[in-house]
Amino acid sequence: MKKRILVNKKLNKTFNVELENNCVTYQTLKNGKGRVYTKAFSCDEEALKFFSKKQWEVLKKGFVLCQKTNRFGEPKLHYYIGGGYSGALSFTHTQNAIWVYQEGSYENPDNQYDFIKSISYQGDTLEQIKTPDILAWDMQCLNNNTLLLNLDHHIYTYDIQTKKFQKLSDAGNTQHSSSSCIAVAESLIAYCNDEKLIIEENNKTLLEHNLSFDADYLDSPCCIAISKNRQLLALHSKSGVIELIDIYNKKITNITGNFKKVEKIQFAEFDQTIIVQEKYVKPLIFIEVKTGEIKDYSQLQIPEYNKGVVDFCLNDDKTKLVLTNFYSQNAYIFDFINKTYIGKIDIEYSVKTAKIQFVNNELGIRTDYGCFSLYQVE
Repeated sequence: MKKRILVNKKLNKTFNVELENNCVTYQTLKNGKGRVYTKAFSCDEEALKFFSKKQWEVLKKGFVLCQKTNRFGEPKLHYYIGGGYSGALSFTHTQNAIWVYQEGSYENPDNQYDFIKSISYQGDTLEQIKTPDILAWDMQCLNNNTLLLNLDHHIYTYDIQTKKFQKLSDAGNTQHSSSSCIAVAESLIAYCNDEKLIIEENNKTLLEHNLSFDADYLDSPCCIAISKNRQLLALHSKSGVIELIDIYNKKITNITGNFKKVEKIQFAEFDQTIIVQEKYVKPLIFIEVKTGEIKDYSQLQIPEYNKGVVDFCLNDDKTKLVLTNFYSQNAYIFDFINKTYIGKIDIEYSVKTAKIQFVNNELGIRTDYGCFSLYQVE
């Protein structure tokens, strides 16, 4: 049996939908009153599809699913954000709110705009902020009161208290102006833009480093990650090379391998391992920091025929690893400490792309179909 209760506080309405024995029962309540509808289906698949459809219809009307659950894989929150470009589905969180990129309008070339939207953990809309540039490729939280944003390759900070944006870097005019990325670690920020890596802390520049790119620069993604101890930064901008930069003594060590274009890097296992996600949907690569050797973690592969990874994330204490596969219909959860498979979550309301990231102890997912969700993974 499946049962969902969605609430629209503005309209003072509640929508109940229940699936049991291939029958879907639903009703919209206002002041405790509302007509009950029931529809029967010949098979589970049709009933589940209708159950999902009715829920989606009211989500798009401003209803929010917010429920307590201890069941693995169950959604704790569904909030309709609206569709968006598949490469710009970013979100982050602070102690008091979740910040999600929201598509605005591109119809007028002279007045294009987007938003970042803050919602409470109960699904209440708190703020909607117009961004100074469109397309939030990435958004990360700095010290719980500042956001670092990559807005179409322009780097900004946003002060949550003063509600002010500050531009740190323009996209530039060189052939590498589309190679940009950001990373944060407590008060430390790093960003790559227009052929240069910059690391700052409290408005003080700690390091500047020139980037090197492949000759086919149009297909050269740039990505960075800061170690948990804030000592090292991993940088990829050239095929087969990851630069490990000591932030404070400026020493650089190169890790080389047969990996090609890298889209995402993260430190794990007390900064002793780098997790590498290649472009073009391949299994993850796990590299030992000290030796540069590939670790055999074949037990951390997607348990399906297609083992290519579209996105991955770790929780804060690096004990859980989550992978999504092609078309992002499922999220696969692993115990990263014991290198064992925990289970699979069915991602609701995703067409081809979903951005994943832990939000405290829940798995946050922003889909290209327009839904932001939190799922139970304990």
